[in-house]
Amino acid sequence: MLRRSLSKIAAIGVVIAAAVAFSPSVNASASSLNAVDEVGTVAAEVDRLLMLNPGAEQVSSDTIRFSNGAEVTFTPASSSASRRLLKDTDTWIDCEYLHLCIADQDANIWSFFKCQFVNIGSRGWSDRIRWIENNQSRGTGAVFYNWTGSRWEWVGGNTAYYWSGWMSAGSNGFTWADGVDVCNNHPPA
Repeated sequence: MLRRSLSKIAAIGVVIAAAVAFSPSVNASASSLNAVDEVGTVAAEVDRLLMLNPGAEQVSSDTIRFSNGAEVTFTPASSSASRRLLKDTDTWIDCEYLHLCIADQDANIWSFFKCQFVNIGSRGWSDRIRWIENNQSRGTGAVFYNWTGSRWEWVGGNTAYYWSGWMSAGSNGFTWADGVDVCNNHPPA
């Protein structure tokens, strides 16, 4: 009796596995899961940034505005732009015009639009910059700072248009950055 029941259970399992394997909705579900996973990643990062930054507000599904007016848009590593970065480390971020973009070692991308100083270290990005693209208006600078524990120390700057390929950890001052003055007119206090 037990053997017959086990045989029936095994047969049912084979039928279910075959139905799933040949079901056209499974492929649609897989792509939907990727989209849901990406949305979940963005939502989790936005929620984390809101929690870490009292006074910040969410202005769209992937963008927050900090209390000082600086805005950041988060693009997760699962996006096509991020996957391209990881595949070809000498490529650019595809930063929108008038934006300053940075990416971390996992190719998560932050895009800055407002001209403000942003303490990226307090927002979970201390020493994580691996790519930079300054696509602000021609001649607009961006300055990067390291927090020493008692003061902000200049580590590097660039002027639009500027792009860096992959920078390994510690290879230059940008990779130590804890703060960024997006338009080089709001130095840290």
